[in-house]
Amino acid sequence: MKNQILALSNIFSHPLNKGNFIKTLLKLIWWKINQITFNIPCTIELEKNILCICYPNSSYGSLIVYTRYPVYYELMFTKLFLKSNSIFFDVGAGFGDYSLVAASSIKKGKIYSFEPLNEEIKRLQQNIKINNLEKIISVNNNVVSNTNGYVNFLVSKVNEMSHIALQKTELKNSIKKKSVSINNFVKKQKIKNINLLKIDVEGAEYKVLKGANELLKKQKIDVMIVEFNSNQRNNDSYRVSLIEYLENLNYFTYSLEKNGLVRIKDYSFVKTRNLFIINNNKTLFKRVNKIINKLLLH
Repeated sequence: MKNQILALSNIFSHPLNKGNFIKTLLKLIWWKINQITFNIPCTIELEKNILCICYPNSSYGSLIVYTRYPVYYELMFTKLFLKSNSIFFDVGAGFGDYSLVAASSIKKGKIYSFEPLNEEIKRLQQNIKINNLEKIISVNNNVVSNTNGYVNFLVSKVNEMSHIALQKTELKNSIKKKSVSINNFVKKQKIKNINLLKIDVEGAEYKVLKGANELLKKQKIDVMIVEFNSNQRNNDSYRVSLIEYLENLNYFTYSLEKNGLVRIKDYSFVKTRNLFIINNNKTLFKRVNKIINKLLLH
C-alpha cells in the first residue's frame, strides 16, 4: 500500500504534471480502464514528431502514459546534451524511450540500441518504424557484457526486470543469449567516440563497463547514465568497487540531488537511482553541470 501511495505521489508531483491534477487523474483512470477492459496500445508524443507506442501490459509504458518522461531529468539531459552529430549507446533499450528522445536531437550521428528481449525488440522496431528512424537507430538483439559469446540470461515475467544470471540460483531458470562487448562492437563499427552511454541492465553494470574498458582507458566515452539497483547489491556491481574502478580510469560518479550533481565515493545510497558518470574533463563537466542546473530550475 505504501509503495502504491508513493507511486501515485510521484506521478502527480512529476515536473510535467505539476499544476495538472485533474488532467493527470483522468489519464490514470482512463489507462486503468483500458488495461482492464480494452487492452489497447496508446501512442504518446515524446517530442515534436517523435511518437512512442505504449502497451497496457508494460509498467514502464504506463509511466510514459502518465508522465511522458518517467525519468524526467535523465531523459531531458539526454535530449539537451546530445548534438546533431552525436553517438549514443542505449544499453538495455527496452521499447526505446531513451533512443527516441535521443533521436529528437541526433540528425547526422547514430544511435545504437541494445535489447536482448524479443518482445521488447519488436516494440522497439515498431517505434523506430512509425518515426522513420531506421537510418538513425541501429537495433542489436544482443546482451551487452564483458565478452563476446553467450551468457546465461534470466527472463522475468516483468520485462524490465530481466537480466544476466549473476547468481547460481538463477542459472537453472536462465536461457543462453548471444553477448557482445562494447569494445568489440565499436571496433567492428569503427566508432571512435561515444558521447553518451546509457546503461540499464538490472545489476550487470560492472560487466558492461568492463567490456568497455578499452574506450574508458582512452577517455573515449564522455558521459554515462547508469541505473544502480539497490536490490542487486549481491551482484558483481556491488561486490566489486566499481566507483574505484572508474576513478582509476579518470571517471567520476555523481548522484543527482536537489542542489545539483553530488560526487559519490561509495554505495551508501539505499534507493534505486540513476547515476551520472562523467569523464574527468573540466570543460565537459562544466557543460554537463550547466544543463543539470538549468533543468533543476524548472
